[in-house]
Formats: sequence, structure tokens, C-alpha cells
Amino acid sequence: MAQPSPPTELTSTRMPGCSAWVTVDDKPLPVYSALSEGNKSIGYIEAIEGAQFKCIIATDERKRLPKTTPRISTWMDAVYAGAQVTATTQRPFQFAKLSLTDDEDRACREEQVVKNMGTLQVKVIRVKDLHDADYVPLDGLHSEVVLHEATKKATLSHQTSLAPPQASPKMGLQTRCTEIDSPVNPFYTFEFRYRSRALLELEGQAPALPAPSPPPAAAAAAEDPPAATAQQPPTSAKAKGKKRAIEITIDSDDDEDGMTEVERLRARVAALERERVKPEPGVKVKEEEKPSLKKVKMEQGGSSGGASSSPKGKKGKPEVIELD
Repeated sequence: MAQPSPPTELTSTRMPGCSAWVTVDDKPLPVYSALSEGNKSIGYIEAIEGAQFKCIIATDERKRLPKTTPRISTWMDAVYAGAQVTATTQRPFQFAKLSLTDDEDRACREEQVVKNMGTLQVKVIRVKDLHDADYVPLDGLHSEVVLHEATKKATLSHQTSLAPPQASPKMGLQTRCTEIDSPVNPFYTFEFRYRSRALLELEGQAPALPAPSPPPAAAAAAEDPPAATAQQPPTSAKAKGKKRAIEITIDSDDDEDGMTEVERLRARVAALERERVKPEPGVKVKEEEKPSLKKVKMEQGGSSGGASSSPKGKKGKPEVIELD
């Protein structure tokens, strides 16, 4: 039976009508092993090196908490990140190869960052007193994290980074506000734990993918096997002992080898009989008596079993000899 398709979003019982998801190429990623714990929803997604992604959240304005407005922020590997780095430039989020080092000075030492590597967190913070302000670029708020080889967690396969800068529509004013919650203790968090497909299956978070289908040509060959090579039916013991007629065309004169027609016939029949009855390897065949010849009517006359006396250069008609 086919397995049901996994969901593509995380939802919250604490925030009815609010959900979050991650897209790659504008397609939501499947979410595996989704669950809710307190003020957090957790799910697992597949990470593909080099793939650019977006974190999206949707809220139902009709179910908003009174006198508050949610502010949404994205944290990649526990580091605050924003795709818009200048008023006219953005750097999309992407999955990257895990960066390791054995240099103590280069390795990240922040416990919170190391602990939350391999996560995308969409945090919901309640705010109030909203007002407009000038845009402030976010460049420099997210930098690539380098882990020490000794502290690498076995459950990590990728990390996140920012893709090269791209042009974007010019940003206008930003909204400033007063926070009710803090990023350390948000009102709610949607946490996506990203792993390679192999690691997701190894951890039991995602089901194993079905085996790939064979190519159409191979599938057709499997359904319609080639016809067996035509073979002669096995010859029964009874059929082997059945007499058969052999047609031989001979000359009525003697050859230069000095043999008469009858002698040549006997030699030819004996050769044919040896070819007809060839023992299989390892099978002992009882030697049969030499076949006898019946009377043959010769075109130029003569007694049976005797040599013909046709003139040189004249050929006889085909003779039929039946083996006893």
C-alpha cells in the first residue's frame, strides 16, 4: 500500500491559523516527523548542497492576538539572517557543505551556535508601538560558521550560507516597534531541522525512497521475454530405430580409384550411418550390424549387387537406397 504524502508545513496549536514552510525553487519541501513541544513546532526537511531556499510564514489576521502584532525573524544555525543586505541587494539563503577546521582560532566557540547547527528557526515575536524608520542594511549579521572537527556532531551533513548578491527592488522605510518577547524567548518558534536524505533515512526521520523504476526498454524486456530459440524436438528411442530413405545420385561408371559403384555406395552409406548415429559424451552405444542393401535397378542393366557396365561419360539416374 502506498504511503501517505508527508505534510509540507508546520502548524501551531498556540497560534491558530499560523503555519510555516520552506521552499526550494518555489516548491514547499516535505516535512518529516513533525511534532509540537510547548511553544515550538519541529520537523525535518531534506537539504541539498547548493539549493537556495526561502522560509515563509502565513498568519490569519482574524485570529491575531489582541493589541499585538507578530514580527517574524529567521535564524539560520542560531544566527540571525536576512536576505536583504542593502536597499537594492539581497543574498538568498542556501544549503552549503559543512565547513570544518582543525584550527582552534578559526573554529566557532559559541555554545548556542554549535548546539543549534543544522536548524532553520522562524521565530514569532509579539511587538507593539509600530512606527516607520529609515532602512538599515543587515549585511554582516550572518557569517559562515566554521566548526572544529573535534566538535562536529554526527547528525550534521550541511550548513547554511548566503548565496552571491543579487539585485532586488529598492527597499523603502522599515517598521520599528517595541518588542514584547525576546529572540531568546520568543512567543513561538517553527524549527526545521535539515539533513541529507541519507541521514534522514538513517535516523528514521524519513521513509526510505522506493527503488527506481527500470528503463522502459528493460521493463518491456522483463514483461515480454524473448522467444526461445527454435529447437528440434527430442528424438525418442522409437524414432531413432525407424528406417529412413536416403537419396544418392551416382554415376554409372567407375572412377579412377578402381572402386565399383556398389563398393562406393557401401562406403557412402556407412559414412552416412556413422553421422546419423553419433554417441553422446559418456553414453555407450551398442554397435549395430552393417546395413544390408536391397536390390537396386540400374539404368543400364546388370544384376543386383554387381557393377554396371555403362559407357564412360554417361550418368545414371538418382538411385534410392533404403536402409534396413
